[in-house]
Amino acid sequence: MEKLFPLALLLATVLLSAIDSVNGLPGSARPTLDPIRTSLLDEIHHNFTVKHGYHLSQSNTDFARRLFSKINSQGTSKNHFFSPLSISEALAIVSLGTRSNTKEQLCKALGYTNTSIPQPLVHEAFKLLLELLTNERDSLVSMGCSMYVQDGFRLEKKFVHDAKSYYQADTFNVDFRATENAKQQINAYVRNKTHGKIEEIFKTINPDSVLVIVNYIFFKGSWLKPFDPRNTRTDDFYVDASTTVKVQMMSRIGSYYAKQERDLFSFVVLLPYKGNASMVLLLPDEGKMNALEENFSVSKFLSVVQSLTTGYIELQIPKFSLKVSYKLKDTLMKLGITDLFDSQADLSGISTSQPLKVTQIVHEAVLEVDEIGTVAAAATGAEMIPTAIFPRHKFNRPFILIIVEHKTKSVLFTGKVMNPTESV
Repeated sequence: MEKLFPLALLLATVLLSAIDSVNGLPGSARPTLDPIRTSLLDEIHHNFTVKHGYHLSQSNTDFARRLFSKINSQGTSKNHFFSPLSISEALAIVSLGTRSNTKEQLCKALGYTNTSIPQPLVHEAFKLLLELLTNERDSLVSMGCSMYVQDGFRLEKKFVHDAKSYYQADTFNVDFRATENAKQQINAYVRNKTHGKIEEIFKTINPDSVLVIVNYIFFKGSWLKPFDPRNTRTDDFYVDASTTVKVQMMSRIGSYYAKQERDLFSFVVLLPYKGNASMVLLLPDEGKMNALEENFSVSKFLSVVQSLTTGYIELQIPKFSLKVSYKLKDTLMKLGITDLFDSQADLSGISTSQPLKVTQIVHEAVLEVDEIGTVAAAATGAEMIPTAIFPRHKFNRPFILIIVEHKTKSVLFTGKVMNPTESV
């Protein structure tokens, strides 16, 4: 029997955020990027719209919903935070080298079927999506990928070329048999790309590895106006009926786009970043977290965001930071991606030197939210607030968060905060 050589995927995600802004509009009036654009990016945006790019974003968003559902089912009382875009990109790179049923399973799970987007155009659309997300002057997103290959192991030239052409994936040689050196090299790459926020994504390394694909996404968002730290107070956060923890609760009165959404049993508020992204927070009604999760859909979420209306409210949100790690093999198998992880895997498009299978997909994500902008210039201007008593919306119980990039309609991050004082 031929020995199957392991291929591993490592995914690193960092979101640095400051909950400090209240001005922004749903729909076409949302904050936009610098109006001065190059003709190249204008053409890219046109191509993205016309050449199935929107369908790719829809597929990625639907994948995010299904992935969240599976991850959440493994621990409904835990904090969850991940980047579905990062995971989709890593799997899309692997799909370049899959064949037969392995490819069909992967593309079906990711939503890259002919009913939404022709498979031959998936990678071209992904390339345009990544360029739109990262090539803007005021881009909030940094993404990248590297492939680490065992010395002497030969990858198919087309796979290396396509991974570089579509995903800007660099290739490095490494000796996985020298496990400590290989681990340090990969961890140093991730640590550098995530600005030190993810220090050790690789805890151990398999000396039999022949290929490790590392994908990272770094998001640095600052709001138009900050919360005043002088208004931050120690307060209670009700994790569940029997658990209460102390948090630093930020408070601000301002004009927010928000609404009470009956279909989702929750209060929804949109907080735009500088640039072209927003954080959408959903606070379920008392005891309605399960109802929110069961009724949530991509179309409903997008419809709700478009229907938000402006009004003055007092918004209270906890400061918190999360660090969450996942091993995604079992989760992805539940989504129908099974051959990729066993002896039936057909990865002959990656290499014909030895039979391959994916042994594990590791994803680590970091989220930091506070009232101080991550850029010193975040505190610009002052908002005139009428003197009155406004409705108070206090995020002092578990809530959902979603980071959306508006131009491409991409879900960058999604998560559930059950206990803001706890990391996994």
